[in-house]
Amino acid sequence: MKRIFRTGFALLMLAAILVLAPAAFAQDTTYGLSDSDFALWSNANATSAAFSSLTLDFTTDVSVVGLDEGGDITVNLVGSSAIDTAGAFSLVVTGDINSGGQAMPVNFEARLVGDMVYFNLGDGNGWMGGQAEDMMSGLGSSFAAGAGLPVDPAALAEGDLSGLMGNEDMMNAMMGLSAIDPSSFIAITRSDADSLAQFNINLSISDLLQDKAILGMLGGQLGGGAEMTDEELQQTGAMLGMMFGQAVLSFDQYVDTSSNLVERSVLTINLPLEMLGGGAGAGVNVVFDIDLTSYNQPVTVEAPAEFTEMPSGS
Repeated sequence: MKRIFRTGFALLMLAAILVLAPAAFAQDTTYGLSDSDFALWSNANATSAAFSSLTLDFTTDVSVVGLDEGGDITVNLVGSSAIDTAGAFSLVVTGDINSGGQAMPVNFEARLVGDMVYFNLGDGNGWMGGQAEDMMSGLGSSFAAGAGLPVDPAALAEGDLSGLMGNEDMMNAMMGLSAIDPSSFIAITRSDADSLAQFNINLSISDLLQDKAILGMLGGQLGGGAEMTDEELQQTGAMLGMMFGQAVLSFDQYVDTSSNLVERSVLTINLPLEMLGGGAGAGVNVVFDIDLTSYNQPVTVEAPAEFTEMPSGS
C-alpha cells in the first residue's frame, strides 16, 4: 500500500512539473498531424485562450470501483460558469456524490466580484464572503501544508518562484524535462463532424512512465527515497508499462473552423487499478465535458444581497 501511495505522489509531482514547465515541450513536432491541421489546432487554442470573457456549461462523471471495502463511488455533476478577465467569475454546480450507496446532494455556488469572493454551500447557511486575496492565500497555504507539497501554490500564482527555485529536487526535475520527447507518448489525430474539426489528443501513460527522463525524475519517489540503479529503473519502467498498459488519458477538442475557436473539450480518463492492489474490475473513470457557449460577450456577476463575512485569514 505504501508503494501505491508513493507512486501516486510521484505521478502528482510529475503532473505539477508538466504544468510548471510547458516551455520544455516547445519542440519541432506536429504529433502526427499535418502541418495545416497542427496550425489550425494550435491557432484555435491560442485564439480561444485570449478571451476577455467566456461562458461555459459542463458535466462531470466519475466512478471509482473496487478500491474500498466501503463501496464504490460515483459522482455526477452539472455546472455552468462565467468568466470576465476584468475581475468577475461565477460558478454553479449541482448533482450528487454517491459513496457506498449513500447519496450526498451537491448544490454549490461561488462568485468573484472585484476583490471579494462569495460562496454558498447549499446547506441552508446562506452566502459567505471575504476578501479574495485573504481567502485564496489562506487556502493555498493550508493546501500546501496539508498535502505536503514542496512549494506554496498561492505563492506560485502570485509569481513568487522563490520556493520553487530554492527546491533542488524540483529544479533538477524541471531541468530533466529537456530530455523528454513528448511525441513519443502524445499523438493527435483529426476527424470532422457537424462542421467542427475534432482533434483527439491521446497520451499513452504506459509509454510516458517508461521514458528514461521520466523514470530518472521519479526514481527517488518510486525507490522510497533511495537512488535507483539503471537496471532498477528499467525494471520499474517495464513494471509501470504493464500496470498502465490499458490506461486511457485523452482530450478531445472541437474547433469551429469559421471562428477559429474551441467550442467543446472533453477529458476522458480510464485508469484500471487491478494490478495496483484493487479488486476485480477496479479502476477510476472520469469524463469531464465542457461546452464553451460564448466568447467575448458581456458577462454580469453580482454580489449576493446578503452574506456573512468571513474573518480575515480564513
